[in-house]
Amino acid sequence: MDWENHSTMPDIPDISSYLSQRYNLQNIAIELLNMVPGKYVYQITLATGVCWILRMYQVENDQSAVFSPLALAYVLAFLEEQQYSAVRIVRSLDGETVVMHEGWYYLITTFIDGIPFDWSLTAFYNLGAALGKLHALRLGAAASTLPRAGMLPSGELAYAQKQLESVESLVPANLQERYEELLQATALLDRREDLPLVCIHNDCHPANSICTAGGQIQLIDWEGAGSGPAVIDVGFLLASSDDALPWAPLASLDTYHLYEERIAAIIEGYCCYHTLTTIELERLPDALRFRSLVYGACHFASTIAERRQEDPQWWWLRYTAAEEIAMLAKEYFLQAKSTKTIAMRLEDLPF
Repeated sequence: MDWENHSTMPDIPDISSYLSQRYNLQNIAIELLNMVPGKYVYQITLATGVCWILRMYQVENDQSAVFSPLALAYVLAFLEEQQYSAVRIVRSLDGETVVMHEGWYYLITTFIDGIPFDWSLTAFYNLGAALGKLHALRLGAAASTLPRAGMLPSGELAYAQKQLESVESLVPANLQERYEELLQATALLDRREDLPLVCIHNDCHPANSICTAGGQIQLIDWEGAGSGPAVIDVGFLLASSDDALPWAPLASLDTYHLYEERIAAIIEGYCCYHTLTTIELERLPDALRFRSLVYGACHFASTIAERRQEDPQWWWLRYTAAEEIAMLAKEYFLQAKSTKTIAMRLEDLPF
């Protein structure tokens, strides 16, 4: 499919006309915010000044496993039913969460107005609390129907292995040791498929949150959310608590700066609503490192395939920092659990 000339790009007047029919939206302004193959994101500004977000997904595209409007709609409907703070679906006139028109799925949600994450300890505490609230939601009847979260270890690691194996014959001698390390790591890393399932965000890091006018931290960008192990979210958030975005090169290529106070704040907020079991804490190191490993393996494979000479090390620092972060996190989780137990016992005393 030719995405360079965007010959299949939806026509805004046609979009506006269809929204008028299906949602009774009149006198609206539509602005393109983002696009990737098979998906367009628009901001809709109503006559009242209120803003909504329209996501359009091409029905037939190679990214359907990643960009699933039906899965996203189900997760958002579940969050609304549980009264969890997140964007809400704007339903069509006939009550549909997702509508289809001329080869495109339409999904409209509300827009959360606020400011970006400010990296303060209060913000980390509130982000941890927002994640703890999410993991504490009872799945109930939704346990069997909530979509499986995307980008879980089993599929991601299998994909990374495939990418590495595809360039095996091209790896130069000076990078052979690194290749073997990556191949072995992707084969041995814990898949965590036997852990309890909760509703996870699946891309939980500071940049995927926003601070509202009331000072509340809310998670955004729910694509890929669904049922999965809680340690996936916790591990990714803890690993992303440094100064960089998850896949941005670290400021220093020599060390990973571990911010203990941020980790403590995240866990303190998280444990107000949920905690990790002893078994989950034992599996936390691989949950911390798995995404950096997948990124590093795929980046290494593409470097070899394109015969580039670079061998960036910054992602490897996050990988090797996992044990130290997990050990520190375990201490704070156990400390929070102990404090909570003492508080509960004090409540039971007869005075």
